[in-house]
Amino acid sequence: MIKISVIFVLTTIVLSGCIGDKQITPSPESLKNETIDVTQSQTAIYTIDNLSNCSYPKPAWLEEENLPQVNLVSFSSGYSRTNFKKTLLYSRGVHDRNLSEKYYAVYHLTLKNNYSNTLNFSSHYLHLVTGDEIFKATTNYSEELFYQLNLIEENATILPGQTINGSIVFQVNSPANKSLLLLYNSTPLILPSFEKSIEAQTTAELFNYSIVFGIPQFNLDYHGDVNMEDLRPEDLYKEPYPMMWPNWIDRSVIEFYKKLDSENLENEYLHKKNIHRKNPDLPTTTIKYTITVMPNKNITLLPADQLIIKDEDGEEIINESIGDYDTGLAILNNQEYEIYSEEIPQKNFNNVTVVQISFDNFYGWGLCARMTLNDQIVIIDNNQNIVLAICDQGHFVS
Repeated sequence: MIKISVIFVLTTIVLSGCIGDKQITPSPESLKNETIDVTQSQTAIYTIDNLSNCSYPKPAWLEEENLPQVNLVSFSSGYSRTNFKKTLLYSRGVHDRNLSEKYYAVYHLTLKNNYSNTLNFSSHYLHLVTGDEIFKATTNYSEELFYQLNLIEENATILPGQTINGSIVFQVNSPANKSLLLLYNSTPLILPSFEKSIEAQTTAELFNYSIVFGIPQFNLDYHGDVNMEDLRPEDLYKEPYPMMWPNWIDRSVIEFYKKLDSENLENEYLHKKNIHRKNPDLPTTTIKYTITVMPNKNITLLPADQLIIKDEDGEEIINESIGDYDTGLAILNNQEYEIYSEEIPQKNFNNVTVVQISFDNFYGWGLCARMTLNDQIVIIDNNQNIVLAICDQGHFVS
């Protein structure tokens, strides 16, 4: 199934402390010397030094230090980038030379009240520390990155013995890492499985999946499969766009397309500005990347031509047709990967981490475009071995 998505870009505003603004315009690394601007749109940022000076009142129940038991169900990182934006003059949007990018960190939590009295919990007081900055939670996120999130209420009431669940979203300025610390007002929320989740995310993003699937990183349309180091300049800068798609997803693939599309967008701008000085007909370029990590799972892989994964409570967390995934299902057996394209064996995996990766990339003009749609599922054991992997290599060209 082909999904075509357009990301609407917000105005870049960053608050420093409680009041003020700052614009960040870093230049990304490039395949060549790049001149395109990349702006980051963030939520309000407080520095650690001035957090205590912000004017919102401290909730009364924090004086009692009664907080619910907080557990991490899963953790998601998201990244989006586009050159499409709406303006006052062009309500339908324009395709700009410059790019706007956003990073997100999403915690999927359970909150349990172990006390005899009712607890109040407000997402308004949740903050995320990264480096020397603190980010406020936001409800303004890309639903194209995160589908149907059940956000924690701004003012939730938790009865004695009750457990509620929900998600909290932060828009940040860099990819997630181990240094992230979740705060409730000024109280750290210790999540023992968070570090394990980041380790699994790192393993999933840095692994060489050619070992698993037996195929190189990229497919060059009719010219077969090739690794990144074997790509030629004519493969990268081809009119009207490079026709190449990833066979599987790791972090280097994401960075590669960020650089590739930036460079081709700049080349298109330089070529056309002499022809259409005011409004050069530039392509749309979008990238959407999401990785969700579910730690500490005891799961059962059911025998079928469906990839059905259930946790220890019998809850179905994944149900996909193997026939929809081009690579087949790879399972580690005696230090070697076996590929299953139809009936799969029943297997149990204890205390593992499930990782789901999604990468969407669009470059082009309406009916003259290249689209990449990859979905990948990985299971990682306690020793950071990938014991199962499968990837869908969806792509489209017009």
